[in-house]
Amino acid sequence: MHISFFYPGVPLAIHKRFPLKSLADEAIGEMDKVPAILISKVFSELRKSPQQNVSGIQAAMKRAASIFLHEVIDGESPEDYVRNAHLISGIPLSTLKQGMRELSNFLYSIDSYIRWILPQGIRLYDVNEELMEGVFWIPKGEILSVIAPGNNSSVHKSWLEALALGYKIILRPSMKEPFSPNRLLKSLLAAGVSYDMLALVPGDHSVAKELVEQGDVTLLFGSNQVIREYEKQANMIFRGPGYSKVYWHSFFDEMDMDRIAETVARSIAEDGGMKCTNASGLLITPGQKEALDAIACHLGTYQSSGLNDSEGNLPVFAQETAIQFQNYVKQLVQQAGSGWCSGNVDNLVLDFGNGTAALRPFLFKTNQLTDELRGFEFPFGCSWVYEASEQEALRLARNTLALTMITEKESLIRQAISDPSIKKVVYGIWPTFSSSEGFPHDGYLSEKLFNARGLFMRGKKDASIN
Repeated sequence: MHISFFYPGVPLAIHKRFPLKSLADEAIGEMDKVPAILISKVFSELRKSPQQNVSGIQAAMKRAASIFLHEVIDGESPEDYVRNAHLISGIPLSTLKQGMRELSNFLYSIDSYIRWILPQGIRLYDVNEELMEGVFWIPKGEILSVIAPGNNSSVHKSWLEALALGYKIILRPSMKEPFSPNRLLKSLLAAGVSYDMLALVPGDHSVAKELVEQGDVTLLFGSNQVIREYEKQANMIFRGPGYSKVYWHSFFDEMDMDRIAETVARSIAEDGGMKCTNASGLLITPGQKEALDAIACHLGTYQSSGLNDSEGNLPVFAQETAIQFQNYVKQLVQQAGSGWCSGNVDNLVLDFGNGTAALRPFLFKTNQLTDELRGFEFPFGCSWVYEASEQEALRLARNTLALTMITEKESLIRQAISDPSIKKVVYGIWPTFSSSEGFPHDGYLSEKLFNARGLFMRGKKDASIN
């Protein structure tokens, strides 16, 4: 298996063995990496290179949509890409296929998306266009460093937004899943994005550190531990755990119970439960054991027969990793003390007998919602549930990326949407990952990348100069 990685002037390659014996650990050991000392050369090359016209970038991105979704790139078909990403990451095949469609749709509709995010009356500044009077969005820097995650491919929409607005991108892919950014960059280049706009640099922590120190702005995906390491650095944009939640306050009539239970289960376990928009917490009004039992029934429908299962919807891990996760969940359940669980905590691991295993989705009730419980997020479908009053629930719902609110009280929705620590509110019987055209994920990335600035030119002929 051969994948090309590159940065300006220096081609690289990595080789992988399939099927894997472990997932991320094997990948790190076998990947050729850019020496950190060469990162300065990469930045120097990008800074000296010409800026591509923004309209040209966006037109190329629209062309890249079809290339990414349908074409063979450097000998890799779309089917090869999905299979390889699945085998190295354990992300379900169905999730990768869906992510591929989402990325393609995002690329194709990029001009529409940019119209959504540009403030009314403000024009995007482009160094290649004629200078005219007006209010412009001026970039805070020239190069965006990206330290990418590997939990799902859709996260790459974030730096694609920056590219569409004219930022040059230098990206360190996740060792867990480097295939998606590799295919994206090659599709963009094949479609006409300039080689002077993009660099992909695989590497370890030393490379990430150099990207942070040398980039104008850095977009960093990582755990709270990683974020704490860099929180004092200037010009950082952090994307950490989502801590997404569902607040089941009430349902609209008795006929809705099963539909809501299915929605909660999907919020927890859909797409392998690996996304930051998957629910890691459920807040519920007291006395709804029947509702919890209904959720448990739906969680039990998620299955897998191992790697290459086209119908499987559970993430696959190295066996020892899956057992470690199970042991940690057992500790949390013991601390929770309620006794109610959606299944047997000793039966979380679905062992395939070949060194790999899946993890079944799991929901457990707690009588005391500790900071430890509120601060965990697993890369599979796992969630706590806690009974709370209205005001307590709204307090506990804070610091949430996506919050589904199943309630008939509009006042609760207004309180949630007004809380700056809650990034997105989903109202009604819809899973936490629900979205619509133009919706921001964690705000618009461009909010952190640009400043509004005015240029007054009255008295000049036609208010423009050449």
